[in-house]
Formats: sequence, structure tokens, C-alpha cells
Amino acid sequence: MNMLAQQDILHYYINLTANTKNEVVEKSYGKVIRNSKDKVTLTPVDSLDTNSFLQKLTTDVGSRPYDMTMYIHGMWANRPFIWRQTAEVIEDDIIGSRDTVQVIVSFIWDAAVIYQNSVDLAIKSGKSCQELFGKLTSATLGANSTIVMAHSMGNRFFQHMITPYLGSPLTRIDHYFALAADLEQNIFSKNQPLAHIGNVVREMTVYKHNNDRTLMMSQMINENSRLGLQGLDSTTLNRGGWTQVDVSLTADNQIFGKDLFNHRYYYTNPHVTTDVRLQLLGQVNPCRVAMQGCHHFKLVPNDSQ
Repeated sequence: MNMLAQQDILHYYINLTANTKNEVVEKSYGKVIRNSKDKVTLTPVDSLDTNSFLQKLTTDVGSRPYDMTMYIHGMWANRPFIWRQTAEVIEDDIIGSRDTVQVIVSFIWDAAVIYQNSVDLAIKSGKSCQELFGKLTSATLGANSTIVMAHSMGNRFFQHMITPYLGSPLTRIDHYFALAADLEQNIFSKNQPLAHIGNVVREMTVYKHNNDRTLMMSQMINENSRLGLQGLDSTTLNRGGWTQVDVSLTADNQIFGKDLFNHRYYYTNPHVTTDVRLQLLGQVNPCRVAMQGCHHFKLVPNDSQ
């Protein structure tokens, strides 16, 4: 696996702060750097608004060709020890395998203690980033490719960030990864909120786990099926542009409590991390077994065979 030098990964963040009334009250920008111990660190950059942030990004990249990845975490994953772990895995084990300059834009949003309040904050946070998202995904910005990776409730954030652009000819996303998505199973179906996502997203990959206990709780609260638990319906899966990967034979990790949630597998389980990387690179994972049709796979790790 090729690994980019650290200077070839330009990682930025947008931090969205909420108050006790579930209102997004502040948006700040900064860079993610590695400290002397090679751990990711958030470094604020003062006095940046959307336009000056984009100008800084463009200046940092210069004339070099680059790919862009937007990452949106799930509920409560803005906690520093969780966010740092995911950021390091994305940089080192997924994005760092590509051979051009990589720009990562991470959206860090507040979540509430109560589930429904967190849903409300994910919606408001996504809406507050619509202008920035439109400019980041514009074909005129210059990225070779644009990727979105969203985990759990981060997919709700993404839904409300992309909504105004579902019919925009200038918006381009090359690949959307829905990781353990806390969304309705039918959200991409006809007459549903993201029915027209294929207008702006070229390729979409859904990762599901049929023993995702976090999404089982969400299903009880919402009283409907969850995308990251049941997966796509066959009609949506077969209409083109979609891939579904069933990772139910994996666990969150290989230590104590590995099956406690089955929800964080994309950054804690190396088999799933490898699959995301290979999917991103357009390479075949020998641990995938084809299921119904040509777009549905089950991940069968070597230690499960």
C-alpha cells in the first residue's frame, strides 16, 4: 500500500458549536496537524469565514492535482478521543493510500445527550453548512474527485447539507460512503427526501451490519427500519450507481466488548477499513462474496472462512 507523505495530506476542519437551546451559534475553521507524537491535533485559524477558508485551501494546494474527502462523524463522536482515532484511521489507512495530494474537510458538530435533540442538531448543522458544501463540491473548485464519508447520524447532517443541490448541474460528488447510516431504509426511494441523489452523486456505497445494536435502538425510537441495519431495498440497489457491503461477520474490534455495539467497525475493524480503502481505489477485495445481483456483497474476513 502506498502511503502519502504527511505534507501531501491537507486536513481542515469546520467546528460547529451549539448552545443549550440546540441552536448552532458558532462556526470556526482550522487545520488538523500531527504533533511530535504523531497524534492529530486541532489547530484553530482565526478570522476565517467561508470564502477566506476556501481561499486558504486553494492557496495551500497550489497548482498540484488533488482529491477531496469530506468526513462527517456520528452522534457524540465529536468527543476528542473518538474524533482523533477516526481522523488518524482516515488519514493513515484509507485516504493516505492514494497517490495524489489529499484534501480532507472534517465537519465537527455538537450532539446532545437526548437522541432526538441530536437529530435536530444534525439537521441544523447540515443546513448551516449548505453554502460551504455547494462551493466545496462545485466542479469549478478543481478537485480531481470529491468523496463524502458519513457515519451514523452524520448521514442526517449530510442529507440536509446536500438537499438544495440535488438538482444542481455544478455540484459533483464522485463517491458517497454511507457508513452504519442512521437514516430511514427507504430514504432513496421514489418520493423520499434523497430520491434524486443520483443526479449529483456518481457512485454510492452503503455499509450495513445486521447486528448493529446502536441502530437497533434507533429503530425502536424511530419505529422504522434503518439503512445501516437492514440495508437498501432491492429496487434501489439494482437501479445503478449503488453498492452494498454487508459486514455482519465483523465486530467493532478484536478485544473485550467487541460485539457491544457493532457500529464503529469502519475505523476499528481492519477488515472493514481495508474494504473501504479498496472500494475508494476501485480495487477488488478478495474477502468480498457476491450476494444477490452484482451490487450486493458480504464481507467474509479470512479469519471467518
